[in-house]
Amino acid sequence: MSIIFCMFLAIGWYKGDIGFIILSVIIFISNLYWRFQINKHHADEVWETPDGFIIIINNDYEEIRFCDIKKVEYKFRYLIDSRNYIVEFYFKQPNKFGRKIFFVTWEDACNYNQESQIFRIKNQATTDYIHHLQEKIKQASDNQSISEE
Repeated sequence: MSIIFCMFLAIGWYKGDIGFIILSVIIFISNLYWRFQINKHHADEVWETPDGFIIIINNDYEEIRFCDIKKVEYKFRYLIDSRNYIVEFYFKQPNKFGRKIFFVTWEDACNYNQESQIFRIKNQATTDYIHHLQEKIKQASDNQSISEE
């Protein structure tokens, strides 16, 4: 990204176009801001426990129970990770990491046979795990609602 920024800056400097230089700087700063916002939700590690997950982001961790998760998605998000599908957890209530986190599973990160493919394919092991996880979350939410009554 910084190479592209330098190229645009050099083109603007060479042409003497101050508007182009200012626009390049604004785009670069907004890209940095967006990257920092993304990193606040990108989990470094996610460990499953019997009751939920331990999520670690920047050496800070939080224990999340299955019943605290609203939904789980497994999608390809090019602007977040251009190489892999990601798993996103959406929470019922915000925690120290916000309303959602995302991460790349080990299976997707090691899926070397897809490196040369233009269109990515969902990893079957992760897809099966997500379906299993959605059942656990539904069961935990049902159990919590029964215990509250």
